[in-house]
Amino acid sequence: MKYIKLFPNNAEYEEYVATEHPTPNVSLAVAENDVHYEPFVPPPFLCKLTLNDGSSIKLYGNGQLTNTMINPYRETVVSAKIGDLCTNIGGDAFTSCINLTSISIPSGVISIGINTFSGCTAMTTCAIGNDSLLTSIGGSAFYGCSSLTSITIPNSVTSIGNSAFNNCTSLTSVTIPNGVTSIGYSAFRGCSNLTSVTISNSVTTIGNEAFYNCASLTSVTIPDSVTSISYQAFSYCASLTSVTIGSGVTSIGTNAFVNCSSLNNVTCRPSTPPTLGSNVFNNTNNSPIYVPSGSVEAYKAASIWSTYASRIQAIQ
Repeated sequence: MKYIKLFPNNAEYEEYVATEHPTPNVSLAVAENDVHYEPFVPPPFLCKLTLNDGSSIKLYGNGQLTNTMINPYRETVVSAKIGDLCTNIGGDAFTSCINLTSISIPSGVISIGINTFSGCTAMTTCAIGNDSLLTSIGGSAFYGCSSLTSITIPNSVTSIGNSAFNNCTSLTSVTIPNGVTSIGYSAFRGCSNLTSVTISNSVTTIGNEAFYNCASLTSVTIPDSVTSISYQAFSYCASLTSVTIGSGVTSIGTNAFVNCSSLNNVTCRPSTPPTLGSNVFNNTNNSPIYVPSGSVEAYKAASIWSTYASRIQAIQ
């Protein structure tokens, strides 16, 4: 009968090879009892945490990093590196880790759960692999990460959850990549320093209050792929001066651009007037609303556009 002995660590194995069996690349054996010695190979880790005393901790598991695993280090973790074999970062995993400043997420992660980084007020950097398999950013995933200045959303993402980046008050710009089809309600609500947003041609729906009170946003172009702009999607964007509404939009929700007090350039490209909720462009500086030249009379004749009839002009 043959027996396998695993060494406690590779260093002990290498020392054994050097002293007891210096010939490389051959099977190690002790003839008298036929025991084979092999190196100890540590299991793959899900996450490496660096704590505020400079020490590090490796967490092991079956692919999902959970709230329970992080909980003992919630008040002391300052940075985290997600392991290559982690597939899911579970809901609430890093919630309220108030000293966490940075995290690295590799390509193997396919989802970030609800409230995963909510309340991580010191987080400045979240690095997500460009070739990531990540398909969804859960609701409130980065809610209240008030120190986060930038985020790169990989092309694999198809949905951005409700309140995903709500109150990320230091976020200055964001690009919604190809692949994302929906922006959840309040996804970027209260991102008060967000100055620019790029929305890709894959997006079809912009949810309720998605960019509500993004007070520094200056312009937005809604691509032709979007069919609906929901309730209060861009309301109270006080610095917004220019909006272009893509040709595919069929409905614009109540108060979508209400109290955008600096808005003086609205271009609405659909040839058929979209249905409107109430107060869509109220308190928006009473500036002209430009529509396709062949559709001016149709817009003026549409009862739902009657409030804005005096402002409708042909695209210049």
